[in-house]
Amino acid sequence: MTSHLKKCIKKQAHDIATAEKTRTYNFSILNESVHEVIVSFLSNQTLTKLQMITGDHFEECEPELAGFCCECENDNPVIAGGLCRKCIPKELMSHASRPQSSKRYGVRKKDIRDVTSEHGHRKFSWRMLEHHMIKLCGSKKEWL
Repeated sequence: MTSHLKKCIKKQAHDIATAEKTRTYNFSILNESVHEVIVSFLSNQTLTKLQMITGDHFEECEPELAGFCCECENDNPVIAGGLCRKCIPKELMSHASRPQSSKRYGVRKKDIRDVTSEHGHRKFSWRMLEHHMIKLCGSKKEWL
């Protein structure tokens, strides 16, 4: 290598950029129990994303439940077509039938009577079903 290439500012900048792109994420963990407490506060979505980035495996992580909305990239669960209830176009799928509400939301047949429907007894809005299940289970995490 010539002395010019060793001292060239553009080459040095390129080498630094290349090194940053290939950097692996290694977290320095001083205390394993503190790390476990910190990880316990993270949501399943966050753990799944962290697991993908770092390559580590977290016991609390359940990636099969981590279907998050690709449109808004939030922690709302995917309902249909890779979208959450906020992103589903109203004209496309604004309401669910009884079989859909059982299959996608886990609403039991005996509980379906407790969900009030705006559009007769055969169609239920996604938002209404989600609120009902969160109320029934206590939290979105418990419901999922």
